[in-house]
Amino acid sequence: MASIESRYGDIFNENDVVEYVESAKPTNTKRHEDWVVKLWSDWAEHRLKNNAAESIGLPTKLELVVNCEHIINWVIKFILEIKNNEGKDYTPTSIKCIAAALYRYLKARGYKGVSFLSRHSPVCSVIDAKLKKLKASGIGLQVKRADCVQISDEAKLWDENVLNMSTSHGLLNAVFFYNGKVLALRGRSEHKDLQIEQFQLKNDGDGKNYVEFWPLVRKTAQGSVKHSKIRSEAIKQFDTTNNNSYYKLIKLYLSKLPVQSGPFYRRPITGKSEPRYSIQLVGINTIGTMLKKMFNEAGIVDDRVISNHGLRATAATTLFEAGFSQRTISVRTGHISSAVNNYIRDSKNTHIAISNCLEPVNVEANPSDNFDECEADEIEHNNTDKVEQNEIIKSLDIVEDNVDLEISNQNMKKKLNEENVFKYEDVQSNEANERPIILEFTRGTKRLKISM
Repeated sequence: MASIESRYGDIFNENDVVEYVESAKPTNTKRHEDWVVKLWSDWAEHRLKNNAAESIGLPTKLELVVNCEHIINWVIKFILEIKNNEGKDYTPTSIKCIAAALYRYLKARGYKGVSFLSRHSPVCSVIDAKLKKLKASGIGLQVKRADCVQISDEAKLWDENVLNMSTSHGLLNAVFFYNGKVLALRGRSEHKDLQIEQFQLKNDGDGKNYVEFWPLVRKTAQGSVKHSKIRSEAIKQFDTTNNNSYYKLIKLYLSKLPVQSGPFYRRPITGKSEPRYSIQLVGINTIGTMLKKMFNEAGIVDDRVISNHGLRATAATTLFEAGFSQRTISVRTGHISSAVNNYIRDSKNTHIAISNCLEPVNVEANPSDNFDECEADEIEHNNTDKVEQNEIIKSLDIVEDNVDLEISNQNMKKKLNEENVFKYEDVQSNEANERPIILEFTRGTKRLKISM
């Protein structure tokens, strides 16, 4: 049994507690708060210098604002007056980030009021008014976000040997690329924080190999009290017959590392007949530009926004278009709310299909041809409709194979229930002589009627 002296840890004073809490904050959160602290200081000094009469009582240091009598008034004036380094208005997104960081900083130092972005705060109405004016002026209309990686891009990266399994650089690129796509990792921090121990090569009871990956702390699931009841789930990626499957890539990469634990990405050693890696780590700046560099090496140059984060968007979009549920997608992305929808993009084929439907009528063609083209595009690019059409055809084939109607009805009902294609609803008979059969099935909001 441990002694009293060794049972408890070091004594914490108030400053130690503050430092302990600060050490657990995500890097970007601390960066935003440091930015707001400096922004407040610069704004306050400028206001005192140029308009001292209207700035009596204005604290120049943000930590002093907590005890200020007119804290809300100063925050409102701060939101309305701040400009960026070029003297221009901040974008709506930046304004909201500033307000959120300002509130977090003040709350950590004793501020008892509601969030500045809450409808119950007078600051919120001012922010709303400013955002509307910014939008009306055309500021912040274009949101810069990473574009998805197309299948053609992925194929070209392999064709140009940017991704390969025979060289150190090529294998590192391939592992990084598919860590982003398969595991839906964020662009920089989540790649940098990867540990070798998070990857386990396993085999299930049916003899199938798979990679089991356990995410650590993620931006959307920090492991805090708020997230304590959310079960963390391992990501399982099963092997396929492809020679360059994710399982085979990870297995090969792990076998070439000089260590079996610690940070995942290691610097490649060039000039070897096979992939080899040093004990040195790949730096975060190198990690941050890896996908962009791959595209440049493959000669893929266009107007898209290419960044590591695009691989995460590609994962969410690909799963969504394949018909997977939001819960399944969220397990991959690590989201605990509907925020996963922000990562889903309309694919290129979807944009083309919509464009064809909304294009001006081709005056050189029959107007009905334009309608048919739009209808064909909609069917071609709607995966859900494809699946349902195949299921309907399957159901019709089952019906046609039955000659005896009475036996057919029972077999149909049994078959459909077994395959869980549609829910059998009703069988109706009309005139006794011809006895046509009308079968009606439902699946969610979809209804299918078959007359025989």
